[in-house]
Amino acid sequence: LFRSVKAAFKLGFVLDKGRGVTPDVAEAIVWYRQAVAGGHPFAMYELGQHLARGQSLERDDVQARDLFRQAAEKGNRAA
Repeated sequence: LFRSVKAAFKLGFVLDKGRGVTPDVAEAIVWYRQAVAGGHPFAMYELGQHLARGQSLERDDVQARDLFRQAAEKGNRAA
């Protein structure tokens, strides 16, 4: 399970940032959500960023803060 969660985050990140592929933020968010469901702290942070900025999602500061808090509790210093 951990590998699939890690892979979902990595795929989301690659699609989000356009690392070697054409960026596809909507698809990246799908993968971030899967990784968040598996408890991945970096996916929580990245999805929170999209929610806080209203990027490809409706802005949701409450959910963004919740994701940042969860990410921080799991050791993500950026959160």
